[in-house]
Amino acid sequence: MLFASTGTQGERSTPAVAEQLKLIPGAAPGAVGLALCLCSLEAHRFPVVQQVSSESSTLSTTVAVLALVALALYYRFARTKVLRKPSVVTAVATAGTLCLYAYYALGGTEGDAPFAAKATLGLFSAISATIAAAWVENLYGKSPIAAACLFIAALPLVFCLQSLVGLLTPSVAKGTSALFPFMSAVFLMLFRKSDRFSLPLSGRSASDLLERSGKTPAQTRKALMIVGVAVFCFGVFFSKMHAGWLPSQTSWGATSIQIASASGALVAGGILALVDPLPGKRNGVLVCESLILVFVLLSIYLSTFTTGSFAILYLVPLNTSQKVMLYLLFYACLAAPRVSARMTAFCLLFASFRAGYPLFHAVTDAAEPLYGTVVEDLLFIVALAVAVGLLVLVMAVPSLLPVQHAASPEEERPENAQDDPVPYKEIAFYFLFGQKYGLTQREVEVLPLLAAGRNAKAVADELYVTQATAKTHLRNIYAKLDVHTQKDLVELVDRERRSLLEQLPSWYVKR
Repeated sequence: MLFASTGTQGERSTPAVAEQLKLIPGAAPGAVGLALCLCSLEAHRFPVVQQVSSESSTLSTTVAVLALVALALYYRFARTKVLRKPSVVTAVATAGTLCLYAYYALGGTEGDAPFAAKATLGLFSAISATIAAAWVENLYGKSPIAAACLFIAALPLVFCLQSLVGLLTPSVAKGTSALFPFMSAVFLMLFRKSDRFSLPLSGRSASDLLERSGKTPAQTRKALMIVGVAVFCFGVFFSKMHAGWLPSQTSWGATSIQIASASGALVAGGILALVDPLPGKRNGVLVCESLILVFVLLSIYLSTFTTGSFAILYLVPLNTSQKVMLYLLFYACLAAPRVSARMTAFCLLFASFRAGYPLFHAVTDAAEPLYGTVVEDLLFIVALAVAVGLLVLVMAVPSLLPVQHAASPEEERPENAQDDPVPYKEIAFYFLFGQKYGLTQREVEVLPLLAAGRNAKAVADELYVTQATAKTHLRNIYAKLDVHTQKDLVELVDRERRSLLEQLPSWYVKR
């Protein structure tokens, strides 16, 4: 019951992130696995593992962008969602771990890496992007509140994992970081298994948030395009700022750089948990955009006016703004009504964010012989100005937000209205219904969707299963209920509901 009432009668408020996590089945393996996944995206360029070069980072990022575009096409057009199969995810994660081991063995961490090592690194980047997509798809299959809380809870764990690797010797750090993709897949399987009884009616859905914002699909696409342009410009900004510490890796020390970078995830997780920008909260998107703007400006200030050993401090707000940006991408795509549409939007937005890095270096490298660093500085200023301008624009015009803030209780509820207990009654009804007819736990979760008129494809998208699995559940439910059509099923459910209501006290039915 993710929207439990915690205030006075007639008000509904969302508990803090820590309280929400207690209500989420499998929150512990979910947060740990997602943290491992986020670490996998950067495992090949941990400062303690290697002296990162601009060339290797550009190659890996380019391949990751292409992989994300391919994933967006996969989620848009593929009928069989193979990434929903545990065996496929495990195989892909194992391949990622082996690729990273091979990259280290082929001398990829040395200054002049051979082509085989670069190709292996590119393959690893594509695999890590695929694992991230599998995790996000799992989260999008949950309640928006649960998904957002798990994402926020994973950020402090990212700090712990990256700091731990930073304290290890290079050889041990290589072996440990290479295991991140495989361990992330293991925790993904544990997270799936721990997902216990959870009816779709028990939380506010993403499509409900879209309906409450009053946006049409065309308006939602327009809002997501604005976000895409902004995150691309921020990708260019991060490219320039990231390149600033590459020449100073030796003087600053790999461990110091890694811990400073990891601290950004800790700060981001703490602030997001404090300000509580969860789906359904008023101005949640605006809060995230404000945080990004503040930490971007702070990182510029620190990189300009701090010297010596304190110059490394700019990495903290820089990586804080990066992690908040990832959360904003995840949050914004909740505006799409279905899991497949959310995943398509997320992959494209994430690709636009990462595309800023290789494009920035391609343009500056081509222009440097003719114009020196003028083009590099100009591109950086223009990208930052456009990104900040778009943030200010959506702050001034909230209708441009992909997920507009939810209405306050006073706005959405008539005067003297009482809390609506129907969702909780429905959960109890379907639970008793399942016990009466011998339905399994998963079949009880499918039943409300069938009663609402959903077909097998819609059930598969809602419950994050393959369409073949959904059809199997449908056949089993029809057999146990002794019905032959969906119309017969709906009529049976209605009869059982009326029968149950007749047995309940009148004060409970009317409250």
